[in-house]
Amino acid sequence: MKKGDIFYQFSKFFLVGGMNVLIDLGILSLLIVLFKIDKGLWYSAFKGFSFLLAAVNSYFWNKLWTFAPQRRIRRGGGSAGFGQFLTVSLIGLLINVGTASLIVNLISIPFGLTAGAWAIIGALGGSLAGLTLNFLGYKFIVFK
Repeated sequence: MKKGDIFYQFSKFFLVGGMNVLIDLGILSLLIVLFKIDKGLWYSAFKGFSFLLAAVNSYFWNKLWTFAPQRRIRRGGGSAGFGQFLTVSLIGLLINVGTASLIVNLISIPFGLTAGAWAIIGALGGSLAGLTLNFLGYKFIVFK
């Protein structure tokens, strides 16, 4: 695969990731508003749940669009298994939720932000922390 192809593939991955972040943050925001909980153990549980729903969306988009051309070249054994995807995603979940939880629960809310806004900023930090790991794991393990 050429260097330009990898950049193109990463660009597609980044777009799918953007959609997943919107799903993740949308569900997380809804849970925060519904239950009026924006920190602590329940925040971590909400973040884990919203991440998992976004990860299912990610699997289908990455399988069918981001990594599809590469899969077609290796018809025999290159199809992605959902079990491999879940393994990589669970590692991503630990990094994502762990980072978000550390930000929200251990760092004081800066600049007069509301607790809800800080919870979303923490979630964004978690998403950024997992970005590279997820791309490399999906590219070289799941959709190889």
